[in-house]
Amino acid sequence: MKKKQSPLFLCAAPVSFGKVTHEQKQEVEKFGLAIYSWDVLITKRADKQAVENEVAAEKTKRQAVEDEVASEKTKRQAVEDEVAVGKVRMQAMESALLCLLQGQGRKLPSDVATWMSALEGQNRK
Repeated sequence: MKKKQSPLFLCAAPVSFGKVTHEQKQEVEKFGLAIYSWDVLITKRADKQAVENEVAAEKTKRQAVEDEVASEKTKRQAVEDEVAVGKVRMQAMESALLCLLQGQGRKLPSDVATWMSALEGQNRK
């Protein structure tokens, strides 16, 4: 059977439901403790909660930015992959054209060779 703890032992500092005098504060401080009036304790609690809420909101914003960055990286990688596929297709078509022409015993016309070189230069950018 679990023993119930007294609420007195759950407090981190003594709390007065009335006013706390300067003398009472000094007396408690002798023992390395602090004493708070109920009003001060509630205010400290509200301030702490406000700070915790602000921290949580900032964490949420940061996560949203990190998610957006990851999404943009994924999009960029997809575009880079498409460009790479386009380059491979271009090289395959160039090889096929050269094979076809060589099979017929012909050379690649100079205007076509110039055009293909220009395309290859654009693809490198």
